[in-house]
Amino acid sequence: MDQRLEIRPAHGKTRECDYKNKWRSYRKGLHTPSPDLVNAIETIYAGGYAVLNHVLWKTLRRDCLISLHSEFWFGELHPETQKIIYQRESNLGFGKTPHRSLNQTQLAMLERRAGPDALACLVILLRQAVENHDGVFAQTVSRRVCRMLLILGPILSAIGIGTPLVQYFEQELLPLATLDGRHYQYGGSGYQSVARRLSVAANLIEGDENRLFTNEERIALRIALLDGRRGDILDSPICLAPPQTP
Repeated sequence: MDQRLEIRPAHGKTRECDYKNKWRSYRKGLHTPSPDLVNAIETIYAGGYAVLNHVLWKTLRRDCLISLHSEFWFGELHPETQKIIYQRESNLGFGKTPHRSLNQTQLAMLERRAGPDALACLVILLRQAVENHDGVFAQTVSRRVCRMLLILGPILSAIGIGTPLVQYFEQELLPLATLDGRHYQYGGSGYQSVARRLSVAANLIEGDENRLFTNEERIALRIALLDGRRGDILDSPICLAPPQTP
């Protein structure tokens, strides 16, 4: 990464820092690249800016109060995701007043849009419910979070963040939605095992179709598998369980 992406100083100038050590700190998550470096890299490899500055990473920061940021974070979501969140104020369109909570139909709509924006939206809703002491809705949303992480399993694995991201959710966010001493977590052998079985089953079905599925079809298939509508393949992938003691 250092050799491919680092913007070198002009010829004759002394290098002011250890570039290899700097990129090592990025890899470990100790620091993030400066805006100047991100913008410079964006001109060579388009797309990195959008990933690094996605609203999802902001929603995961526990040091940011949800009551102070949720309105701004909702505004950064994809317009189609915002349509699910904001109340329709007139026949002319949607206003900027978010629903206090979403019903199962609206949560299912978010799930069908599985991706970084929909996941960020669920995180905001979960944290809002926790802050508002709405344990029932918080737990409902946390189950949807578990499902979406499974649906996104192949993508998260492909870009190398599946394991640390899921660990963060399991340790920092899902326990926030504990109700009556229990919160949602992955059954069986844990997330990796469930995600692997889901992907294998989905890939086999797609292979039998002898064609490439669209992204929407792949999401719909994984939802059907999680719902048990394509056979009892996963055997309680998500379950309510008490917090594990050290």
